[in-house]
Amino acid sequence: MSRDLGISYLLSYDKLSANFVCVLHPLSYLIKKTNFEALWQFKNNYKLIDSVVVSSGVFSANSKLASFPIIIALYERNLSGMDYEYIKNYMFETSDNKTFSIKEYDIIGNYIPKYPNHKAVSKQDAIAYFYTMSDINALKRAATFLEKETSNTVRVTKTMLSYYCYVGVFKDYIPHIPYYFGNSDIMINNASFQELEPLFVSRSTRKHPKLGSYVEVKTYNDEEAMLTKYFRELMCVHYID
Repeated sequence: MSRDLGISYLLSYDKLSANFVCVLHPLSYLIKKTNFEALWQFKNNYKLIDSVVVSSGVFSANSKLASFPIIIALYERNLSGMDYEYIKNYMFETSDNKTFSIKEYDIIGNYIPKYPNHKAVSKQDAIAYFYTMSDINALKRAATFLEKETSNTVRVTKTMLSYYCYVGVFKDYIPHIPYYFGNSDIMINNASFQELEPLFVSRSTRKHPKLGSYVEVKTYNDEEAMLTKYFRELMCVHYID
């Protein structure tokens, strides 16, 4: 049993001891670690051996929701199973012949909290509030910096601020990121980001002027070109013009 109907189906295939399973399901079942761990015995007894990733828009062209990645997955019963490290290294292929693996990208969660951190950071140390982060599609719909604290906000300290500014700018560039990364974590090239840190801060402070009182704000004549270059290099062949 699972609260998610699709995961329940995968668990049922393990109950049937099927030799092979070919099934469509959200890619997030595999690439999101919490979802992957919820597969329980299925992941312990089956291994992903072939697949293709397609857009949910193929099945619901008139949907108002953002397209998300669906995997057509072929699993083979294998008592050694698969762990999350296997999925991180797995090379996914899309229906338009693009390939990617999770391990290719560093993620923002390695540097800042994505979820409410009220126990770890005091209200006195917070200089700003940022809405809870999930995946890229969620960021597309969600707010970023907020004026007031809620149960769904992260307390931002001065030392963390530039990374949250980065997320705010990342949101502006989501139209350049393909659907198959929709359920992925927010990516970052930390070395390149640190070189351009004042640029991301400058961009964010124009949208949220109050942040300017905590950081030095610089002016860039070629801001858009510099940001575009960063995201082109981050996404490489996956960047959408």
